[in-house]
Amino acid sequence: MESDKESQKPALPKDIFKNAFTWMFYEISKHRFPRVVSYVYLVIVLVEFCWNFADKNLPLGIALAVGLSGLLFGLIPAWFQYVKEHPNTKKLVQQVLESNPGVDTRKWNEIANILNPFFYRENIWRTPYFFFNGRHVQRVFKYNVLKPYLEGQFEGVADADKIQSARCYLQSLNEKFELLLKNNLPEPVLNSKLPRDTHRNKLFFYPQYLLFGFFFCCCQALIC
Repeated sequence: MESDKESQKPALPKDIFKNAFTWMFYEISKHRFPRVVSYVYLVIVLVEFCWNFADKNLPLGIALAVGLSGLLFGLIPAWFQYVKEHPNTKKLVQQVLESNPGVDTRKWNEIANILNPFFYRENIWRTPYFFFNGRHVQRVFKYNVLKPYLEGQFEGVADADKIQSARCYLQSLNEKFELLLKNNLPEPVLNSKLPRDTHRNKLFFYPQYLLFGFFFCCCQALIC
């Protein structure tokens, strides 16, 4: 039964598509905005090309077509990047509060598996493949929740969930960091004390230099 449940879990785009580029092209092809922009571009290029052909100014028409192509191929990926990095974070914040993923990639993948069909059912996105993988979800959380929290942009009751989720994430990072230090550093280093804890003041921290200075002064006195 457990294996059946595992097999019924929705697959992430990273497991379906060959790479992130094929996923991006698929997502763009399913959205209206890129198609509308492409159709408008084709109409403009066709009209402009015919106009310049009638005026026997074909090189100028080709140059303008190439320039518009560059603008188009820059506009659509920029739009795609912006949309994918700035989604509605309400459901994301709720999932972070529930699972507290921290730096656990597996938990972030599970959140992506929850959010992708949710965005599709709620008509937030036109496909069930909004997030490519768990790292994509984590990056969106850092940019839209954690960063504004660290900059002090969240205030009041309306942002209470975002504030709490950011604090939970930071707490998980601190716990992970302390665990890494404990497991990787040798015991003498962990139990060692700072010089300020073992010396009365800075003068006692440099006894060899004080001793050298004392002998130097004595030698100077004898020479004189």
